Amino acid sequence: DDDVAFLCSQHAAEILVTIIQNSLLNSPVMISLSSDPALKRILDIASLSSSASLSNDMSREEQPEFVPHESKMTCAITVLESLVLQLGGYGAVGVEGGAVEKTDETLQTNLSEIGPHTPPPLASLPMHPSSPDFSQEATTADTSTLVSHLPALLQDLSALLTHPVTKTWHTPAQYTGGEPRLLLGTSRLRILRLVEALVLLGDASVDFDLQHSNILKHCIDLFWEFEWCSMLHQSVANFLVHVFEGGEGRSGLQEYFLENCQLMERLIDSFGGEDIVNAAGSDSNEKVEQDDDSDDDNSSKKSTDVDAIVPVSEEDVDSAMEQESGCMDGNESPQPLDSEPIR
Repeated sequence: DDDVAFLCSQHAAEILVTIIQNSLLNSPVMISLSSDPALKRILDIASLSSSASLSNDMSREEQPEFVPHESKMTCAITVLESLVLQLGGYGAVGVEGGAVEKTDETLQTNLSEIGPHTPPPLASLPMHPSSPDFSQEATTADTSTLVSHLPALLQDLSALLTHPVTKTWHTPAQYTGGEPRLLLGTSRLRILRLVEALVLLGDASVDFDLQHSNILKHCIDLFWEFEWCSMLHQSVANFLVHVFEGGEGRSGLQEYFLENCQLMERLIDSFGGEDIVNAAGSDSNEKVEQDDDSDDDNSSKKSTDVDAIVPVSEEDVDSAMEQESGCMDGNESPQPLDSEPIR
């Protein structure tokens, strides 16, 4: 049953992620998971590679489909993301001194907490790096095997991001007049998270493969296509910050984003471009016109007040002075112009 297979994959992924996050890079489990055949198996499931299905005696018609929700593919991508982050030094423990040393008593206690499982014989377990019989060829997990598979992996994942079936993924959304909106999907979001982890590695070989792939351009396209997906925006913004803060060591990816993805042009266009400039210009023009109208109103008002003032002739001035002098001689109060004397 597909549901049972998915649940088994989900539980296995959770266990593997926990083991990876708490393992030293020089531990046997990390060396095993970061090399073939274990790594090749995880990569095939994560990329829906045809070799993964055909290796399980599946026909091409029975190969797993690319779906928007959680699946065996997303479980494998989660394990791969955790493995990449651990190889990049973002895990819970490092190479030396990061893990808590466990005695035989502690290991026995942990086994009793897990359940009455019989541990495998010691002869079947990988030897610890401290053992004198341990081979020194691979004493620390690294990205060499991952880099060898990376071009094919990026090609498969890039094709999935733009798969034709994604145009049929829709979801009802608010404020769209009842029309369904395109769905990013959990599967594509997991791919973006994996790409983010690869960028965080800061490995020159990984950067070279990313630079010669179009997967980062597809990530930028999705950034602007799904304007309401905050988790998508967080992943893209995170790897952009790491690239542009990486200095000259990451100049290749910096040029890729600026030239191939036209990042600066897209950022400027996000502010509205010429529409905002024209709107701002029209607002300023309207303000200037309003100021001109107010100045005209003030000028006309001033001219009206000036016209209302009655001019005074020299005869009026002489008459007023004679009347004032007469009042001073007869102790009479002065009378206003053009008025009859008080009787």
